[in-house]
Amino acid sequence: MTPNKALTELTSMPGVLGVVTCSQDGGITSCAGDEAELLGGILGHLDQTSRLIGECLGLESLQEVRLMGKTLTAVCFPRGDELCGVLVDRKAQLADVLARLPNA
Repeated sequence: MTPNKALTELTSMPGVLGVVTCSQDGGITSCAGDEAELLGGILGHLDQTSRLIGECLGLESLQEVRLMGKTLTAVCFPRGDELCGVLVDRKAQLADVLARLPNA
């Protein structure tokens, strides 16, 4: 897997621990950062679970899932034909990080 330059640049932002993209079947297509592969391992499961929850609640167009813990936040969302995940800590300005993600 070749590192994606745009994703690698995101990991230089304060608080960004990892960025990963996966195919719809869950295979990691690109990743950057120390925690990216960990996030990539669960991204497909998060997507499937969020779709089920969205359907149950009438939110079939659910576009983003944020998992927020005491010190970490993971954001997962579809991006073109892929899934994208970003893992950040409290130092990150999440809106700025998401705005700098390259288009699919």
